[in-house]
Amino acid sequence: MTQTPLVKKDSIELINALDHFKTTLDMTLDCVFMFHLHSFLLFYVNQGAVKLLGYSQTELLQKTVLEIQPLIKHEKFDAQIKLLLEGQQPTLKFETCYQHKQGFLIPVEVFIQFIQIDSEDGRFVAIIRDITERKQIEDSLEKALESAEQARLEAEKANRSRSAFLANMSHEIRTPLNVILGFAELLHGQTQDLHHKEYLAAIQASGHSLMRLLNDILDLSKVEAGRMVLEYTMLNPLTVFYDIGNIFSEKIKDKGLELIIEPSPALPPYLMLDEVRLRQILLNLVGNAVKFTHHGYIKIKIGCADFLSDAQKTTVTLLFSVEDTGIGIPSTQLENIFAVFEQYTEQNPQYGGSGLGLTITKRLVEMMGGRIWASSNVNQGSVFTVAIEHLTVALVHKSLAVEIENKKTIDINTICFDNQRILLVDDVKFNRDLIKIFLKETQVHFLEANNGQEAIEQARRYQPDLILMDIVMPIMDGHSAARILKEDARCAGIPIIAVTISVVENEELTLQTLYDGFLKKPLHKNMLLLELIKLLPYTLNTRIPKKNDLPATSVSQSSETNLPSASPNLSALLQTLREAKVEWDEINNTLIINNIEEFANRMQQLGQQYAYIALIEWGKSLASQAAMFEIQALSATLQTFPTLIDEIERLYR
Repeated sequence: MTQTPLVKKDSIELINALDHFKTTLDMTLDCVFMFHLHSFLLFYVNQGAVKLLGYSQTELLQKTVLEIQPLIKHEKFDAQIKLLLEGQQPTLKFETCYQHKQGFLIPVEVFIQFIQIDSEDGRFVAIIRDITERKQIEDSLEKALESAEQARLEAEKANRSRSAFLANMSHEIRTPLNVILGFAELLHGQTQDLHHKEYLAAIQASGHSLMRLLNDILDLSKVEAGRMVLEYTMLNPLTVFYDIGNIFSEKIKDKGLELIIEPSPALPPYLMLDEVRLRQILLNLVGNAVKFTHHGYIKIKIGCADFLSDAQKTTVTLLFSVEDTGIGIPSTQLENIFAVFEQYTEQNPQYGGSGLGLTITKRLVEMMGGRIWASSNVNQGSVFTVAIEHLTVALVHKSLAVEIENKKTIDINTICFDNQRILLVDDVKFNRDLIKIFLKETQVHFLEANNGQEAIEQARRYQPDLILMDIVMPIMDGHSAARILKEDARCAGIPIIAVTISVVENEELTLQTLYDGFLKKPLHKNMLLLELIKLLPYTLNTRIPKKNDLPATSVSQSSETNLPSASPNLSALLQTLREAKVEWDEINNTLIINNIEEFANRMQQLGQQYAYIALIEWGKSLASQAAMFEIQALSATLQTFPTLIDEIERLYR
């Protein structure tokens, strides 16, 4: 049939359009496939596919789509295609890998559509995009994230290890140091020998230097880790400044210096401040001034600025400075004095120091919302200035202010407790002994426990008026014991004071929620008593009569004077001692010192509970002999235990 010119023209244009379309598809960078419905045999591939897979067009047109995507099995591909055929999805999109002619895999992103025109079988059109570069970026990013996560985990592990090391170091060093300083303080007050006093003073000075270094390291670690918590309480700042002056007054006097304290009359009487950290800042600044000044004066100026008020509160900036006429610091080194372990490089070794004091001071000031700076001239002196902003002015009723000040001026030597019972919980016997000596003249009765488990048993049985709880102990630690006691209706009302060497790893919150008070080792008598009067009723005597030392009552002496014959608990004591005889039989045969000490302490506690002096003295003698390893003497003392029981039985009959 002969075509008309018009039809021929249309055919030519259609052919040209198809050629143009084919050329366009061939020039497309992405791969374009077309494959049959049932066989999946490729019947069209563009040049992008040839370039990507390394096959010629002829080679590709002899393959099925499954042959070039080996990671997808026939069954899985059928299931995916079914979604298109049933019209559940207009387009199928997934990621897989196509195999190059040379065998390596190429990551690709695949888009497939099913096209059917009229009654024909239909065909699949696929566009494949090479995502090698994207996958490399994703892999690099994933590896970077994994590395960052690994670094984070390692940093956390390192921080935990550091915290654990610091806590262990603190405990292992401070525990014996606490005993050394405590008994050195006691001996210094008791001995009259001047040489002995000098030796003891040297022990105390060295011990306190070591303690300060430990404190500095731990504090710096806590500040850097963001674990130090500030506790703002109502405080008269002038009392702190004058207290610091009193602390250094003797040393200043010995060096022939003058101490000047200049408070501003505009300073509010009470501010909301962290007293402990303010003292720490001042101790470092004034301590340095005293250390580096040999003539002239040390001046402490206290003032305020920037009063701001609103409907709820008034805030102020606390300003204070510590000025000295000491050796001074060169201007070239002023910028570095607040860095870790930095000291004035020409400083005489006689001054010592760790180089941490000013670093910690700066961090503490910044934590309190302030700043610190210094000015100095060599051989003329230095001035360190601190500004702490936005401190709340505390409005206090006059009577309350008087009460607060009165409490701060109590003479601790006049404090007397009315036969209150205190449970001492500490696995170190010397620590318990030290507290008993500190409170010897205050009319306190003691119960003792070596660990948290014993503390729970003692508290439930004897209902003490207060518990002094060590934190780190074997069997059960102080925190666990305190939690159990606070949840026990019988013991929940007993105040518990934490007594610990240090506070690390977010322990401040635990102390606030579990305990009614907190004391830091090494203990000092003043600190201990001031904490106790917050929680126990007390009286102030102009003279507290010393209790006569208990007579060394032998077992053979009559016990009627030592045990009230009308005691309703006589049978209970007798029953307890009969039960204890089983344990006595064992320790009498084995002579294990630790077991003997525990038995002796328990007998002392029983004696205190039932007011039986002979049992108290027997327990004291046995404990002393065990501590000194006087085997012959303690064996003899142990042999008299049955006689004690016989004496009580005689009274009971």
